Amino acid sequence: MIRPVDYWRWENEVDPKLCKAMIKLAEDNWSTAETVHETDIEKQNADIRRGKTFFTSQSYIYDLFFPYMRNANKSADWNFDITSAEACQISKYDYNDHYDFHMDSIGTWPTRYNCPNNEYLHNKTRKISMTCTLNSDFEGGELEFVNGYDLKATQGTIIFFPSFMQHRVKPVTKGTRYSIVLWFLGTPWR
Repeated sequence: MIRPVDYWRWENEVDPKLCKAMIKLAEDNWSTAETVHETDIEKQNADIRRGKTFFTSQSYIYDLFFPYMRNANKSADWNFDITSAEACQISKYDYNDHYDFHMDSIGTWPTRYNCPNNEYLHNKTRKISMTCTLNSDFEGGELEFVNGYDLKATQGTIIFFPSFMQHRVKPVTKGTRYSIVLWFLGTPWR
């Protein structure tokens, strides 16, 4: 039996003009990045996470990334049941900004959404996480997995991985790192 891979990646896949357009969506609308705990309380904790975020639900972003997710899900042999996605998060990491090791699902909030008025979220859990680097003019800020993978990505690079994999964004050492993050959802793990 072949073991499923830990992540799936496309290098320089998204057009630079589209990357810049996604950054522009967040222009002057940034919020301080927060961490969410199992107690459902949002906290600003610079020791764990320092940066800015903006959330959007622009349909062209889903139209762009859903086919890549389906391909990664099958090609990596995860074959997770995916039915929807959360709002897209555009992230901005300036000098020394970072996000310490964390998981997007299982063991951290939310393991299952309780949103009866939202069919896309209700009773769903994060299964596949995605990040796409939107620029290249920065240093540091690598996506690192707890198992040792340390991924430096250039503009337009898309990376998918199971949401239960521990990962972090290392501190930015020069410039500003922009990325877009998506979480793809499905029925809860059994």
